[in-house]
Amino acid sequence: MLTSTLRSEKFRTLFTLFVFAVAIRMLFLIVLTNNNAIETGRDAQGYFNRAMGFESILQSLLTGHSPALADLAKAYTSNWPPLPAFGLGVGFLLFGHSLFAARLIVVILSALTTPLVYLVTEKFADKKSALFAAVIFAVYPSFVHFSLRLYSETTFIFFIFLTFLWLGLTWQAKSVRQSVIFAAITGGLLGLTILARAIALVWIPVIGLAGGLGAIKFQRRLLAMGMVLAATIVTLIPWELTLFAVEGRVILVTRTADLSLYLGDYFKPQTPLLAKTGFGSTTVVPQLDNSDEDEKPRVENFVDVPKPVLQWARTVNADFTLYRYFLMLGYPPLSPTVVGLILAVTFIAFALFLIFAIWGLLIPAPVMRYRWLILALIALTMALYAVTHGQSRYAMSLLALLLPAAGHGLANIKSLFADTHRRWAVVAAVCTLVIGSLTAVGLPHEYSTVAASSYYVNLVRSIDAVLHQNTTVSDRLVLRAVGGGFLHPVNVSIVDDDYVFIDSADRSLNWEPLSNSSQLELAVQSETAVAPLQLRLSTRPTQAVVIDLRTAAWHVWRPTGIPGIEYLWLGSGAYRQTDLDDETPHF
Repeated sequence: MLTSTLRSEKFRTLFTLFVFAVAIRMLFLIVLTNNNAIETGRDAQGYFNRAMGFESILQSLLTGHSPALADLAKAYTSNWPPLPAFGLGVGFLLFGHSLFAARLIVVILSALTTPLVYLVTEKFADKKSALFAAVIFAVYPSFVHFSLRLYSETTFIFFIFLTFLWLGLTWQAKSVRQSVIFAAITGGLLGLTILARAIALVWIPVIGLAGGLGAIKFQRRLLAMGMVLAATIVTLIPWELTLFAVEGRVILVTRTADLSLYLGDYFKPQTPLLAKTGFGSTTVVPQLDNSDEDEKPRVENFVDVPKPVLQWARTVNADFTLYRYFLMLGYPPLSPTVVGLILAVTFIAFALFLIFAIWGLLIPAPVMRYRWLILALIALTMALYAVTHGQSRYAMSLLALLLPAAGHGLANIKSLFADTHRRWAVVAAVCTLVIGSLTAVGLPHEYSTVAASSYYVNLVRSIDAVLHQNTTVSDRLVLRAVGGGFLHPVNVSIVDDDYVFIDSADRSLNWEPLSNSSQLELAVQSETAVAPLQLRLSTRPTQAVVIDLRTAAWHVWRPTGIPGIEYLWLGSGAYRQTDLDDETPHF
């Protein structure tokens, strides 16, 4: 049986899709690694640190020892969902402790998602649609980008499709026993999906109801629905109990989750209970901010409720994380023209994806099955974002949900132009324009959060002209004295009048390496500059040099031209050096 399965056409298709996705992602991983590309995201840093805690816990358990208290406190936190960090921790055990190993785990998980997209879309539509959906996932810029980042999106999407796959098997169950088992697995996978991203909490009623669709008898439907819900709750309980033990409060998966913010982070008590539960001293866990403003539910805290159109519309376009990564200089400086072309390609890809997905949902024949499920999950997700918080990263879950529809739409794109479907084509065009308009509405606000380096100031000003914005560009540099023999104060001044120091109103400052510090961190910004930053360094013995970012070295200590003084250019002023910077190995 195994031999026949391995020789089957479906297995060859699934294996080919997996290899195709791996090849694309490994190519970019090698490029990132060889160019010392860094990780700029705060959340990514958080997952990396949590993963180190899980790695230490797993090492202790595998060697028959109890985990150290510091490792438990590092791994268990309500600020990040546990599953992505746990997966990275397993990767550290398998491939070594490094940023490369963390990225490799995410790459493998993303590649494994590709055949899952095929299998789910095949149940929703047909083989041709499934193939197109899987290929879209394999090549779409943002899906590839997130497969190389340490965010939770890739883990979340993997479990979305794993849940859908077992939900489909539940519908096809041929006996009560099969139905119960498959429903339990579906519920468990939904629980894991929630532990990857808390937004899936609002999906529980829809997935629970969907679990009983395959049953003919009413009692069997209720049994399947109940099993999905029960298994989901059972999967979540250990994590909730752990959070209560660590922080002394009930939190909906993560403290920063949208639903937790909406309901209010005020479930009593708010004193960490580590000492009472045997986890160790409370001193290893930082106290949380329990200010009155934080405790109020977001729905009552009107200052924090996003503007219903401007910020909510940010969730429509998922590609800004990719733009931000380039413009913040997470990757070494490229030609602004090349980066501009990359941004243009992502916009075109997003527009095409929308057209395919909307047509896939609307096409009258052949009709995609279970459209209601996709639409219900999207509606719940967008509704929660509307009353909580909008961010472009959140749209990745929406794109993932639309993958089967996009594959179905692309497989039947010719019918879009058929006379018999003209009415539906008009509806699809209107829907595309509406979503495109929402993207345009949210674009200026989202773009204003990019925090670009002044290296790309010409590209930024070109985009400013289109969006009627005045975007701030900024950079962060570090100076250090080396050799221990530098005795003279250094005056640091800004050449261009448009720039200012972020932390000071002065346009110059004096640094005395021996009396103050061996290092000086500088952050400079401008809303009006049209040329990259230039800094002038001068010393008392009439020696002056200019650091020009157009030719400066990136993320490498380099001589300034003044003996005994070096500089390190970190990129955007929004970026701060972390322990991930030294983790990237070369091949």
